[in-house]
Amino acid sequence: MVTKIAVTQAIATLRDAHERFNLTQVTDEQFFPEWRSELPELTPAQLPS
Repeated sequence: MVTKIAVTQAIATLRDAHERFNLTQVTDEQFFPEWRSELPELTPAQLPS
């Protein structure tokens, strides 16, 4: 039987997430270049009305 708990009960802090998922900081600038590049302008449909 599977036990279900809320994510906030399983992972209460950022430290919990680091330990549970073995997260590490990436220093390679090419890892996720979308974060460093210019984003396209929003289209009229994407703008708040």
